[in-house]
Amino acid sequence: FVLCLIVSTGTTAGAEGGSKGKSLYERLGGKGAITAVVDTFVGKVGADTRINGYFASTDLVKLKTHLVNQICEAGGGPCQTPAASLPPTARSPLLQCLA
Repeated sequence: FVLCLIVSTGTTAGAEGGSKGKSLYERLGGKGAITAVVDTFVGKVGADTRINGYFASTDLVKLKTHLVNQICEAGGGPCQTPAASLPPTARSPLLQCLA
């Protein structure tokens, strides 16, 4: 939800400044900007003692890679995420948020 909110906020800001015709990926600032948001988000989740236990056995590098690629692909960028490698819970909510 929080990442969805961050991404949604970024998309409305760019829509007003003459970015008509640009993909969501471009309006977000490309892969570098998406990576920065995901790094910050995963860092905050990792530091939040209320929820970080859910991710205790998670490979955070792999999680970041999947999130960046998923946002990139869903936003019309050049990334490709093999959907079969992602669990259903990682696929649907973010794609619904970005749609």
